[in-house]
Amino acid sequence: MSNNRYTVQAGSDAGTVQLSDDGGKAGVAYGSEKAQCEGKRAGSTLWAAMRKGGLSAQNQNLFVVREEGDGGKTIAVIPAVLEGAHAVWTVFYRADKGSSAFAAAGARKTIGDALDLAFEKLAGEHFLPHKP
Repeated sequence: MSNNRYTVQAGSDAGTVQLSDDGGKAGVAYGSEKAQCEGKRAGSTLWAAMRKGGLSAQNQNLFVVREEGDGGKTIAVIPAVLEGAHAVWTVFYRADKGSSAFAAAGARKTIGDALDLAFEKLAGEHFLPHKP
């Protein structure tokens, strides 16, 4: 993979995550909020920064994780799905590197946990440094 910068889109707002080459560490940013964390915790760390920056969970119903740069392939789609009287965040993760299909990776009760699941899967993929 030639790019380890990702955009997490939530409605008209977006935050960024940059994973280290091995996926073990991450830097997240939303507006003026910035933080460092383990790669598999990038989602909940970003969500905490988004909340601190004024984003409300009540106004969100879909998150999209995309590669930054050329092509901007979609990595994961996380919609809110009603399960009885409660919303559950279902993570649909790319089924192939071309993002031509998605498979359900699981469902979580909180936005942070759902974003963590997406980034845990992403951090588990092998990252190689860019070679010309």
